Amino acid sequence: MQNDWIKLKEFFIYIFLFIDKTNVESITMWNLTQNEYLTLMVGVWIVILFLTWFLLWMVFKIVGYFK
Repeated sequence: MQNDWIKLKEFFIYIFLFIDKTNVESITMWNLTQNEYLTLMVGVWIVILFLTWFLLWMVFKIVGYFK
C-alpha cells in the first residue's frame, strides 16, 4: 500500500512539473533554485487554467448567441 502512495505521488509530481527544470534552465539561461522553479511552475499552471476558463467562457458565449 505504501508503494502505491509513492507511485501516486510521483505521478502527480510528474504531471504538475511537466517542464523539466534543466530544460527551463537551458532554454532561458536562468540558474533557478528549487523554490524559484516551483513558483514558476505554479505561475504556468495559473496561466493555463485561466486560458482554459477563458476559452470555455468564449465558447459558451458564442453558442449562447445561436440559441
